[in-house]
Amino acid sequence: MSFATKSIEVSFRSKKRFFCRIRKSIKQVWQGYKLWEILEKNRRQLMAMNDYYLKDIGISRADAVRFSRQRESLWSCIFKKTNTENYDDVA
Repeated sequence: MSFATKSIEVSFRSKKRFFCRIRKSIKQVWQGYKLWEILEKNRRQLMAMNDYYLKDIGISRADAVRFSRQRESLWSCIFKKTNTENYDDVA
């Protein structure tokens, strides 16, 4: 008895889809990281402001502290379904 071996070839279309999915995933991770980085930078800047500047933009010190404690994890930023096109100019 001889067994015929079939060579399994992956079509070009499925390879292309695979690489498109990989590229999309990498882009989503990068944009999520940049969004997280921007949020962290904003929190640090807000906490560094004195009370005069905070009052000028219309928030109190308590609001600034509350905002700084609402930390989003990096993973929640990566998997967030929001429009991050506004942050492309930062990258």
